[in-house]
Amino acid sequence: MGKFLLVALFLFLTSSITQADSRAAVILLPPTPPCGSLTGTTIDAMEAVGDWQIRSGNNAVGGTLTSAAGYSGQALQLHYDFGPRPTVITPGQTPIPWVQFRRDFNPPLNLTTGDHLRFLHRGSNRNTIEIGLVAPDDNDPDLIDEIYFGSSWNESTGGSWWSYATWDLKDLKQDGQPFPDFAQVKAIFVSVVGSTPESDFQKLGIEEGDFLIDQLQLVNLASRSIPSNFETVSISPAVRNAAAGWIAARQQPGGLLKSWQEESFNFAYTYDQGVALIVLANTDLPKARLLVERLRQLQNADGSWYHNYDYGTNTPVISAKRDIGPIAWIVLGLMRYYALEPDGDKAQLAYTDAAQGAAWIAAQQRSDGSVRIVQNGTLQEPITEWNLSAWWAFQSTGYQVQADRLRDYLLGQVWDSGMGRFKSSTVHHRIFLDAQTWGAAFLRANGLAGDARKALSYAHGTLVTTSSDGSLCGFDGAGPFSVWNEGTLQYIDQGGENSTIYLQDMLDQAAEDGGIPNSPDTFSGYIIWLSPWHGIAPTAWLYFAATDEPFKITPPVIHGNTMLRNYFTTATPTLTWGRVSWAREYEIQVDSSSAFSDPDSYTATAPDASAPTTHLADGVYYWRVRAKADNRVSLWSATDSFVVDVP
Repeated sequence: MGKFLLVALFLFLTSSITQADSRAAVILLPPTPPCGSLTGTTIDAMEAVGDWQIRSGNNAVGGTLTSAAGYSGQALQLHYDFGPRPTVITPGQTPIPWVQFRRDFNPPLNLTTGDHLRFLHRGSNRNTIEIGLVAPDDNDPDLIDEIYFGSSWNESTGGSWWSYATWDLKDLKQDGQPFPDFAQVKAIFVSVVGSTPESDFQKLGIEEGDFLIDQLQLVNLASRSIPSNFETVSISPAVRNAAAGWIAARQQPGGLLKSWQEESFNFAYTYDQGVALIVLANTDLPKARLLVERLRQLQNADGSWYHNYDYGTNTPVISAKRDIGPIAWIVLGLMRYYALEPDGDKAQLAYTDAAQGAAWIAAQQRSDGSVRIVQNGTLQEPITEWNLSAWWAFQSTGYQVQADRLRDYLLGQVWDSGMGRFKSSTVHHRIFLDAQTWGAAFLRANGLAGDARKALSYAHGTLVTTSSDGSLCGFDGAGPFSVWNEGTLQYIDQGGENSTIYLQDMLDQAAEDGGIPNSPDTFSGYIIWLSPWHGIAPTAWLYFAATDEPFKITPPVIHGNTMLRNYFTTATPTLTWGRVSWAREYEIQVDSSSAFSDPDSYTATAPDASAPTTHLADGVYYWRVRAKADNRVSLWSATDSFVVDVP
């Protein structure tokens, strides 16, 4: 029997919300056992059209509100007509039409028992959703509206199936200022705003359409239950190997990998090359070498790579676009190759390329510790998932000072300890899956496993969803709108609750040759692109979920013959290691304890990659080495041991 569509179950309980429907609602996401459950207190079940009014204003258009079949019972349906789409759109000058419907509350609505707003929605045409609150003016509450907007969801009204949308109340602001008093909410409004094209690939209509909403709720996510453990999944070697083989088969003669199997363009996205390199370094060294060589040829003089390449001509698709996140993933891929490549010369070249990439990222670090780029003369908002990726790039290449500054920024300014989540930036509370899944890996690496489980549980409470037909469970990257397989596998990789359930739905979509599609559905809107195309990224994340990849730090590798290295018949053995291209000197520690509680320390000046010890008594010793240069200090190498046995 197939899995069910979304079902609403209402428990008639006392609500603390004033002037709203006095009942709590629980939305259950099937199947059984469930994908997850979403619990909220109903503000408005949208059964009474008369409670809502169309508002007027500059560039506003008229609309009609009617009752229509809803997700549960009746829904509020807005019909609007923005007229023909302008043939020429000048940012800041072309009037953008909008329509707004609003419900006022007298006495004011009290939202202090929750921390998020949520409603269900579907519609036609791709326009922008906005939500906001109105605060009464302290001096004249009857005349002046103080309006606070949440982050806009561009091009997101076109989903033809019911989905839900969630906003953190902290995201509702006026000129950067938070809502003054959630116990005094004069009104709630929802707007549909005309969307405009952002590129030649998006010819968007903003004309006539319908937008339906149902079940407006207040949600208390701060009180959610946090799992006490991470959930481990089991993936067979056959599945893992099929995923790796599918990725290897995407490699083109020039070395780059085609990102999407069904795409007609010769596109090789930089992020995809990074995750693919991690897979190939573990499973197909000849193909990894070919990719590394091509990446070396494509690397810019400043250490960066462009966002996307044509794998047929090996030229950038958009030469002006360089993004921190994808470059960080190339660095991680090169470092994994460096650790696994047995040819020392090839490994060292890859390390040099990775270090140069990390240097470019380091050049983007700002005084607050964040990394962000300047585009068109404007310093861009620091994107959380890019900063998380950059931290791993810094750590793996020995930029320890930069990594520590970035860590302090992420934990001090982006981590919301009260909610147990990463914000989308220092100033915005938008809800993105990458920030929680990659954030969980970052938190675990910094000894904060409990906070990592909080981040994953926040994702579970805001982005878990089903496919449009209700047959598959998973997560979306934002929204949600439908299941995004790559993001779902990121969640599984980090051990979020119910991972076993989600994994089975991922495996059910796998092609016979091992490829994983991006999504079971087709949708484009907000920051989301969903397609049934089979891709490098979702397939790589299936491989990662089956292994201990991709979040590992690669320290300097100790080289040498094991037998000769580990057994010495002299009291002053010479220790050797692999050179690090950027090192000015190396620090070596030797101790009879693997905890290095009282080590002897030695220094070697580059280019030397060896150092003798002082006189040692017979016994077992442990040692490690790290590279240094100016303000750069690498991680310690893996601890090794040796025996001194003087005849």
